[in-house]
Amino acid sequence: MLRLLLVDDEQWVREHYSQRVDWASAGFTLIGPASSAKEAIRIMEQEIPHLLLTDIMMPDMDGLELAGYVRERYPQVHIMILTTYGEFDFAKRAISIGVSGYMIKQVQEADQLLTACRKVAEEIYRDMDVAHRLQLQGLQQRQSDWQERRHWLERMLSAPASLDAHPLPPGLGTIERQLGFVALLSVGWSGRELFGIASQQGEQAIRLQAEAGQVIERRYGDNVGDGKVVAVTVPWRSDRLFVFMRLPNIHSAAARLSFLRAEAGAALDDVRAVTGVRGHAHVLLRLTGEVAWAEVVRSGADGLDAFFYDPTPMISDAAPERFEVIPPTQYREWAAAVRKAMQQRSALSFREAITPLLQERVPPLRPAELIHVSQKLLDPALSEIPVSVMERMADLASVETWDEFGSWWEQTVSELERVFGEHMRMSYRKEVQSMCRLIHERYAEDIQISDLAERVQLHPSYAGQLFKQETGEHFTDYLNRYRMKKAEELLTHTTMKIYEVAEAVGVDNYRYFCKLFKAYTGSTPTEYKKNQ
Repeated sequence: MLRLLLVDDEQWVREHYSQRVDWASAGFTLIGPASSAKEAIRIMEQEIPHLLLTDIMMPDMDGLELAGYVRERYPQVHIMILTTYGEFDFAKRAISIGVSGYMIKQVQEADQLLTACRKVAEEIYRDMDVAHRLQLQGLQQRQSDWQERRHWLERMLSAPASLDAHPLPPGLGTIERQLGFVALLSVGWSGRELFGIASQQGEQAIRLQAEAGQVIERRYGDNVGDGKVVAVTVPWRSDRLFVFMRLPNIHSAAARLSFLRAEAGAALDDVRAVTGVRGHAHVLLRLTGEVAWAEVVRSGADGLDAFFYDPTPMISDAAPERFEVIPPTQYREWAAAVRKAMQQRSALSFREAITPLLQERVPPLRPAELIHVSQKLLDPALSEIPVSVMERMADLASVETWDEFGSWWEQTVSELERVFGEHMRMSYRKEVQSMCRLIHERYAEDIQISDLAERVQLHPSYAGQLFKQETGEHFTDYLNRYRMKKAEELLTHTTMKIYEVAEAVGVDNYRYFCKLFKAYTGSTPTEYKKNQ
């Protein structure tokens, strides 16, 4: 694959051309992009591109000066100018430098740009010697095959289980034609352990994944015929590999399984040699005959997903886990409860709303769906989410085990308690937690201890004793403190008059409200409102 370096000082241009243009279809892989000529030069000192695509107007050194610099030091590099400037003088200077093209970026569609790049690619190949040209073309074909395998696997996993009509990608036809047993090793590793949260899905992870796949395939070479192991790797996500294998006719089932476990261990060693991370693998065996690819692929994915709940074993050959699907009605119930909790600014209600999501099920929920539903529950379009909680969403995307998932939610609830001012011990007995939630829901009403007792089906006197024992406060003191907290919020964030605030938090007597407010805050409502 030919290398292309993009240089532009405008971020939206770099993002647009690096994320929305299919450079591979023109035979290029993008290195960069660079935000300045100086950064581009640093990149070229590490890896020389075949094509430089640069803007003209940039700070420090403009694109034409950069082109002149590159032409002098790296004469083999082809150059294209991409700019908003269409004056003839710029074009004339670019031509004198010897650029391969001159394009106005605001009027060029991606197809036009790629067409121009393909023409440059043809020029580059013509200038190469035969050996170098064949080497690059072979690399380009391998990368194209690799992407085709990735797309095939994604289609297989997203299609209904009854469909199995997707054409096989390059390599798997060999598996299907050979005699013997079909097996699948699904191999995974920790992307976060490699790169941390932000770059888990980055280009470097994808490159290491491809390198690990090549190393695994290289161990088997170009084996064909009976008695040979044939292996083809297929990428999934950025930290998963499916290794499809055609095994020789090993007659004993126990011997086949033992052989597969050894091969899985070797594949994990290959992954570790490339990434430095010890992964995990699931072994799946199918008998000779026509391969039901959709079934094999889904079983392999389920085998890897099972490590989310039990990450201890390195190699598993257990039957693939069945996973439960969350019904839309259940999701809507959770979403409504989360929305209500956010409107009430109640961390306790929020905890109760997401508790069903944190209960491990038999069968369990699929990890990807678990993460997806969690992200949807905290969608700002659903309810107003505090900024500090939204900042935690990147961490959720990198959760890799059930324990990490529970820990993430525990820390998120703690953050909501801080934001909402609810510093409550979550070790309260369930009855007391339920009584607290009722206070948070109905603090504006004439609520009595008998209402709390009815909620938890206890005698009122015992309910009052239990509440004091757990919280350290009498019911009335807790209720009044919570009402004054809500009063502070109303005085801070609204233009309501003081008597209106008193009524809104359930205190009808104006003088009593002022007395309570000063006792809990240290200032009168008038003084507090003035300071705010």
